[in-house]
Amino acid sequence: MVLDFLLVSPDQDHNLIQKLKYTHHERHLHQLMLSHLHAFATVAFVAFISMLVDRTYTATQYALLASIGTAGRTSLAASSGALVDWLNGDWGIFFILTAIMVIPSLIFLYMIRHKLKLND
Repeated sequence: MVLDFLLVSPDQDHNLIQKLKYTHHERHLHQLMLSHLHAFATVAFVAFISMLVDRTYTATQYALLASIGTAGRTSLAASSGALVDWLNGDWGIFFILTAIMVIPSLIFLYMIRHKLKLND
C-alpha cells in the first residue's frame, strides 16, 4: 500500500526503510500522485498571485509575492528533520503538525476574502 509509512510507530524495532518495500508500480503510482498534487498546488498559487497583481507592475509584484509566499516553506524545510528526530521518528505526528500549521493561513484568507478584488 502506498501509505504504509503512516502505520509505522516509532517504538517498533523494524527499520522504516524495511517497512517501505514498495513494488515498482506502487513507487510509480506514489510519484504520479505527488506530481499531480504538486502541480495543482502550483497552479492555485500562481492563479492567486496573478489575481493580486496590478497590470502596470506585474513582474515586480509577482516576483515579490512569489518570494514571500515560498519563504516560509524554504526556511522551515531545513528544520523538519530535527522536528522528526524530536518526535522519535513519528512521521504521522509530523504530518498532522504540518497540516495544523496551515490553519492560521486559511483563517487569515477567510478574513480577508471580501477585501480581495476578484473582478477588475
